[in-house]
Amino acid sequence: MAKRTLPLFYKIFFSVLVLAVCAVGVGLWMLNGVLEEYESVQPKNVADEIFAKYYASHDFDTLAAKCATENPFASAADVASYLHEKYDGAEMTCTSGAAQGEAPTYIVKVNDYKISSFTLKESAERSKHGWVKYEEGNFVLYYDTAEVTVTAPETYKVFVNSVELGEAQVTQKDIPGEGDELLPQGVEGVKYTKYTVKGLIKTPEITSESPDGLASEVKYVESEKMYRVSPLFDDALMAEHKDYVLKAAEEYSKYMENDSWWGGISQYFDPSSEIYESARTSLTMFVIDHNGYRFDDVFVGEFYGYSDDVFSCRVSFTHVLTAGAQEYKDYFDSTIFFRRVDGTFKICGMINNA
Repeated sequence: MAKRTLPLFYKIFFSVLVLAVCAVGVGLWMLNGVLEEYESVQPKNVADEIFAKYYASHDFDTLAAKCATENPFASAADVASYLHEKYDGAEMTCTSGAAQGEAPTYIVKVNDYKISSFTLKESAERSKHGWVKYEEGNFVLYYDTAEVTVTAPETYKVFVNSVELGEAQVTQKDIPGEGDELLPQGVEGVKYTKYTVKGLIKTPEITSESPDGLASEVKYVESEKMYRVSPLFDDALMAEHKDYVLKAAEEYSKYMENDSWWGGISQYFDPSSEIYESARTSLTMFVIDHNGYRFDDVFVGEFYGYSDDVFSCRVSFTHVLTAGAQEYKDYFDSTIFFRRVDGTFKICGMINNA
């Protein structure tokens, strides 16, 4: 029986078909490889890796180091501590944001609060087929900051978080001291400089030094919402005049409570001062009836010498008036200015600190 053979046409047709199928298969395989390579270099993949590496893992220490600024008053450690305290354990999301130029940008949020952003930049490396590859760009952290104001004598140094303040933080100069208007003509008071420090993350540590390098007291004044540096006070001046100053203040307080008379206290006042006439003509008719008194919680201090002939100090006490078993309290807290008159220091002004 004769063997039947396939016509030449079909041989050619099927050969071409097999080759075409193979070519299509190879083409699809190659195209799939190209597509996978293209997908692998997309910026979203790099962003996902960065998000997992730093944000999802709460690696705020590394992030803070990457975002270190030139702010000398808040270190990277301060920033990291703040972020740990606020966001440890929080769930974060990462979404694509508006590109900065040609740099892909991504936004990181906790709920609806934006806490960070980062960009990608083109790497020098290219894929096999020349696609652009991306790597980490710049990071930005967003967090709440505060500012503080400090007023100090103009010749004193002020430090915030161990950093000395300078002209960059000065907001006002030549501020007259409280009560300078009470000083005699020709006597110069203490001039102050006001500083403002911004970008603080934690409660600042504020210290100050006198021109001699001695530590000065720093107090927060709630009514003024600011810190105030006191000039160094004169212990020698206090030792010399403390008893006299207290006696003058107590006699004045007794006079205001009708327990003394003007002739008995006028010796403590400078006749040329406004307070002399004010005290002399003071109306003391509305005084609580009492038959005794005493002074409690006495404080005398903060002596500051403006010159050899002028000084100020602070005196406070509770003037307790007694009427049988009843007691009434009057509080005295004043900065008193003294000037030398004919060899004796006398009151030339007074500021109520209450």
